[in-house]
Amino acid sequence: MNKPVSKLLLLLVLAAAGVVSFKLFEPVFTYRLGWSSLPEPTNWTAETLDPALASQSAAAENSLKSGQKKISAPAISAALGIGGKLVWRAASGLADVDRSVNADFSTRFRIGSTSKAVTAVGVGVLIDRGRLRLDQPIGGFPHALTLGQVMSHRAGIRNYGLCLCFPVWEHQNRRHFPSIQNEVAVVRDSPLLFQPGTGFAYTSLGFNLAGAAIEEASRQTYGAYMDSAVFKPLGMTRTSLHEADTAGFYETESGRYKTAFPVDNSIRWPSGGIVSTPSDMVAFGNAMLDDRLLTAPTRNMLVSVPTGGRTDSGKIYAHGWRHSGWALFDGKLKLDSYHHNGTAVGSTSVFVVLPEKQMVLSVMMNKGDENVRDISAVADQILQAFIALP
Repeated sequence: MNKPVSKLLLLLVLAAAGVVSFKLFEPVFTYRLGWSSLPEPTNWTAETLDPALASQSAAAENSLKSGQKKISAPAISAALGIGGKLVWRAASGLADVDRSVNADFSTRFRIGSTSKAVTAVGVGVLIDRGRLRLDQPIGGFPHALTLGQVMSHRAGIRNYGLCLCFPVWEHQNRRHFPSIQNEVAVVRDSPLLFQPGTGFAYTSLGFNLAGAAIEEASRQTYGAYMDSAVFKPLGMTRTSLHEADTAGFYETESGRYKTAFPVDNSIRWPSGGIVSTPSDMVAFGNAMLDDRLLTAPTRNMLVSVPTGGRTDSGKIYAHGWRHSGWALFDGKLKLDSYHHNGTAVGSTSVFVVLPEKQMVLSVMMNKGDENVRDISAVADQILQAFIALP
């Protein structure tokens, strides 16, 4: 082979290797690109549906405004319910920064792993109908495990890892999965981390099996079932699996923003793929306070932390819900709570139900944040505005 041809082949090989490397590690290569100055939020919309709570609402609005500034979220939105009714909501900032579209009460965000609590209620409806049990085996899976073990992360199934795909990280998936069974296939042949029931390992990929159980029991697709059994009965008109008409999703740092890496959430519909609004999530949380959707025994079952296989990181995890005390006023007040946060690409949410106070709070922002500490602090301030310290 002559030298010009050899050089050409070498260049082609190097070019191909460069393209493959870029696709494999695209989020890393593109992270430093596309940053712009983040505009200061200028719009603000709020609504108090109970005039008796005017002063509390004003304090909550101040907390949301100051929290948005501290976090540098393009948009932030919150809603609160008391006694089974929506009593206050507010939104601030830009749902779409590049097009200068303001956030409002209808702005939809990715709720991330808060989707697990929503899926758990879908399971609860089927439990009340006699079609599912937490102790029933998961069918069509090569390992012997139960629905309850899957929903409490005690089945030993792995979480996101590396894959032979573009990009190489599963949690930044860009492949489209047409069905729940395709999602489950990602972990079907993976070895278990431990014998089911003997340990705890948080896993969104494993929790997808709860969606497969829903499909088998309901004889509907997961999305169709959730829409008919949970979303429509609760009036959650802005909640779905599909991301049309959502906020833009962003990363921010030091007063700058960029569009978040584009992902396809079909790899995690039951465990992290739902989009919603704070108002819709308050309607959902209200269903955990009375019998409007689930019976009391089923609600209690979902939020009961199972024994066996508990570790420090899993000692408060029930079945799609975390169940623990919620500390307010620097620990001076601790209330029983059912809750779940959600960290999605370009979006973050905090969701909490306080049964003692008959209170539900949802806070969302279109900024990705692996640590929910900052938005949780905003949630605490809002709750403290409506709860008097004894």
